[in-house]
Amino acid sequence: ALLDFEFAGPDARVIDLASALWGLLSVERGVAALPLAQALVTGYRRVVALRDDERAALPTMIRLRNVVHTIWWVGRSRAEHPPKAILPLLDEARQQAELVEQHAAALVGLR
Repeated sequence: ALLDFEFAGPDARVIDLASALWGLLSVERGVAALPLAQALVTGYRRVVALRDDERAALPTMIRLRNVVHTIWWVGRSRAEHPPKAILPLLDEARQQAELVEQHAAALVGLR
């Protein structure tokens, strides 16, 4: 295992779970990621019980993680590559946001 504390700091407790779910909810996996997400939440709940407000916030927190990731990569891409490399990053972020929107109710319902 590897612990990366680059972005460590105080935050909403549910952002850790949302970040992990964000990693699972790739455009390539699509709806097939939902059983993986359920398994992750089941394991997470063995250690930390999610409150109703935290479950309700999951889609928003996943979107937030998506935006943070995209901003970071856009900045890095501008420093290392021609600006045209930014368009695929933005398109991927848009597709993932749409995926989260389509499955928001299922994400909130994960127990």
